[in-house]
Parts: sequence; structure tokens; C-alpha cells
Amino acid sequence: MTNLQVVKPDKEHAAGDK
Repeated sequence: MTNLQVVKPDKEHAAGDK
């Protein structure tokens, strides 16, 4: 899901993951 974090890091759980 690297591509998800790049496209919408603030929308996905990427914020917590990052």
C-alpha cells in the first residue's frame, strides 16, 4: 500500500503508519 500513502497519506491510515 505504498501507493496509497503517496496518493492520500492524510486520508488513509498512512498518517498513523507514517
